[in-house]
Amino acid sequence: PEQVTNVTTKALAALGDIPLGVHWYCWHQIPFDHTYPEYFPERPGMAEAVSWMKSQGVLVMPYINARLWDSEIPSFTTALPAACKKPDGTSHYVEVYGSKRKLSPMCPTTPLWRTRVNDICTELMERIGVNAIYLDQVAAARPAPCYDTSHGHPLGGGHYWTDAYRELMAPIRARATRNDNVVLTTECDAEPYIDSFDAFLAWFVRTPYDVPMLPAVYSGYTVYFSSPQDAKDTLDAYCAMQGRDFLWGCQLGWNSNWPFNASHKEHLAFTLRLCRERLAHKDFFVYGELLGELPLEGSRSCAPIPTIEGTWNRKPACHFRLPAAMGTLWQARDGRRLACIVNISGKELRVTCQLGGTDRTLTLAPRSVTSIPLP
Repeated sequence: PEQVTNVTTKALAALGDIPLGVHWYCWHQIPFDHTYPEYFPERPGMAEAVSWMKSQGVLVMPYINARLWDSEIPSFTTALPAACKKPDGTSHYVEVYGSKRKLSPMCPTTPLWRTRVNDICTELMERIGVNAIYLDQVAAARPAPCYDTSHGHPLGGGHYWTDAYRELMAPIRARATRNDNVVLTTECDAEPYIDSFDAFLAWFVRTPYDVPMLPAVYSGYTVYFSSPQDAKDTLDAYCAMQGRDFLWGCQLGWNSNWPFNASHKEHLAFTLRLCRERLAHKDFFVYGELLGELPLEGSRSCAPIPTIEGTWNRKPACHFRLPAAMGTLWQARDGRRLACIVNISGKELRVTCQLGGTDRTLTLAPRSVTSIPLP
């Protein structure tokens, strides 16, 4: 907890007016991906750290796994009846991650697993006092086809898995609402859970071939967050991904604490520029609808926009080539529209585009964001 509050103090000083969220892994005394779901007792001083961070306006979001039980601990003997079973109906699945522990996916239809996840979330909300919880794997990991006849669901495949997780989340969602609207998030994204969670962690590696399909469909209904990058990324590479994620409606962040080092002050300055723009126009970027991308041309008719090339160093590393200026169109719920353009390059650019039915020529400052209200 002391390490977390020290980093939080540094982050608050660097961010100024930008709100901060802390995604807290390893708040428990057990190792990561080990001895799940026996998270308590927590590390000494956690509750006090949570209380202090909340007093500073911080969203404190501890990690739990809402899918796995460690099959190598004594309590799994009691949990085994609720574990997902293979086609033989008796043996349980095993998944192995970095910890090398034999982790078993639990069946979300069973009262034992529903109660366990609910109890963990209740203790975090009501005893520890957190104002957010991250429930790992729910929207990311595939269902484990369960053949246990005692569970009462169709054997093998079927929509019982997503139905059951929605039912599992319902009392947690209700308790979160009663506890000053505690935020609930999960890993990656899945449409069936949009009304069960407030936001989805879009941690996956970006490529130059991505398209904004999810925000195009679900903007205004949910929030996608995280824009993780490597500290070794060049400034151009960093700005390219952050700028595109911002334009597509993704809430920026999830970069550990390296942007707060003095050697990365330009990276942080660009991020804060985008964050302030998102906050200033949250009617569009948070609650509104992504209408599409804004076609841009160079200052001379039909001249191409310069390109930025580089490498995003997250594994696997990806070489990209993107336009130096990109734009999107957004619409608020009341019908107002907004054009937003980001210059990700370190040079001033002149671009032309059609806004409100007329051609406009814009001068974009280096590494800038420009928002233009439309009729």
